[in-house]
Amino acid sequence: MSTLLESRDLNKTFVLGKQNKQRVLKDVDLQIERGEFVSVMGPSGSGKSTLLYNISGMDRMTSGSVVFDGQELSDLSEEALSDVRLTEMGFIFQHIHLLNNLSIFDNIILSAYLARDRSRTTVNRRATELMERVGIAELADHDITQASGGQLQRVGICRALIARHPIWG
Repeated sequence: MSTLLESRDLNKTFVLGKQNKQRVLKDVDLQIERGEFVSVMGPSGSGKSTLLYNISGMDRMTSGSVVFDGQELSDLSEEALSDVRLTEMGFIFQHIHLLNNLSIFDNIILSAYLARDRSRTTVNRRATELMERVGIAELADHDITQASGGQLQRVGICRALIARHPIWG
């Protein structure tokens, strides 16, 4: 196996006012091999989401190093980081972050269309297959306000899996 993602001495401190700082991540070392399944667990407020945001480049670490597929993320521009997330990473967010003006189907396919690495027919077929597998195919044309919280979580799962990225958060 080869290393897909590695963090070394990863630190994240939030500044909460002039004199109040909260150190959330402290010298985190993490190594994830290609094909490996990793679960991040801990109590509420322990930094799980902060870790995922930092190792994906969605948030900038205070110090340390994150290397994804041979690239040091801190060396990349915001545009390059965005491209890496779009084409190489899939996310199922705690808060779903769906677009109100798109149907459920369109929310699922949007990132795959933007990646432009497969035909629209292939993307549409994959979205339909995923929606069938998670039991929400009948909601494809619905507005997101017409779905339950659990159904919307499954929309997020479909959106993360549609591109078959090498890493999901």
